[in-house]
Amino acid sequence: MYILYYLKIIKNICQNKKIPLSGVIFPYLKRLSEYRDGEMDRYKEIIEVLDILNIDYIDLHKYLPEEDRYVLRKDRDDYSHPSIEGHEIAAGLIYKYLLENYFKNR
Repeated sequence: MYILYYLKIIKNICQNKKIPLSGVIFPYLKRLSEYRDGEMDRYKEIIEVLDILNIDYIDLHKYLPEEDRYVLRKDRDDYSHPSIEGHEIAAGLIYKYLLENYFKNR
């Protein structure tokens, strides 16, 4: 699992430099039922690695309804890259997550 190896290095660097580390899982912009085996495997793998390394993360799958994901695409045939609206929605969710989890007592 190369993800585990490299994320562990990143986590160690952040800990040594006292930099908070948090992950963001951004879904493919399609229904989960349309994920190919490799795509679903990568999604499950990154969650497993984040859990193993005890790294906080926000999984945007939980906040972006499957039926809305298609309209958030930059290009109709590109399910990896969000439109400006998709970026704005994700940024708002990440901002709220960071405020609630990292800055609420500061």
